[in-house]
Amino acid sequence: MLREISILRTMNHPNIIKIKEIIVPPGNLLFDSVFIIMEFAQSDLKKLFRSPAHLDDDQIAFLAYQILCGMRYMHAAKVLHRDLKPANILINEDCTVKICDFGLSRSYSRLNEDYKNQLDSIAEEEEEPVKISDHPPEERKTQVRRLPMNRLNRNEQAKKAKRQLTGHVVTRWYRAPEVILLEKEYSQALDVWSIGCVFAEILNMKRENASTYLDRGPLFPGKSCFPLSPDVSTSLRKGGYPSAEND
Repeated sequence: MLREISILRTMNHPNIIKIKEIIVPPGNLLFDSVFIIMEFAQSDLKKLFRSPAHLDDDQIAFLAYQILCGMRYMHAAKVLHRDLKPANILINEDCTVKICDFGLSRSYSRLNEDYKNQLDSIAEEEEEPVKISDHPPEERKTQVRRLPMNRLNRNEQAKKAKRQLTGHVVTRWYRAPEVILLEKEYSQALDVWSIGCVFAEILNMKRENASTYLDRGPLFPGKSCFPLSPDVSTSLRKGGYPSAEND
């Protein structure tokens, strides 16, 4: 929650939800309860897809344009949403769009800066290089043994300082291939993939593409996503791991 508040407080765009007020109940010294008052929106795309309404080409283009504008602003601000889906895209009767729910978002510029600052701090704390010739012969052997350990400790600290992006992100139907394939690093393309999946569902709002709301559905539906969220109820195994046709 605190991450979502900090990210939203730094962004100001008409297609991104705004925080109106933050209320901490009186006497809450532990700060374990917070009320966030945000902009009001009448519905979201998930509910719209399940309604009997249909959209024309202009409405679809306007919706897609606003979503892309909001995403472009986020990425320009070095923020990954990491959970774009119809339920997190709010909509009003006039077709205005608000992207919401930044609970899984990450500022990757801050991630890189934190890593760099930690490495700089480690370098500053490291002792000055030892000149062997400055010490008596009886101390030189000890000094030679110390030098590799200093470098080794710095490397170990650097590994601990580096933070990796969370792998289990994005709702299953809108999860990009690089996340499914457990890539250690990913980029803004993660959000672009999710919006592509959402746009495919928006196109089903055209009457000629889906005559009723029962004919609409996600582009890549599935009950499981191996290995992040496998179908543990299946009896089929491949290589010792659960395998299902719905993966």
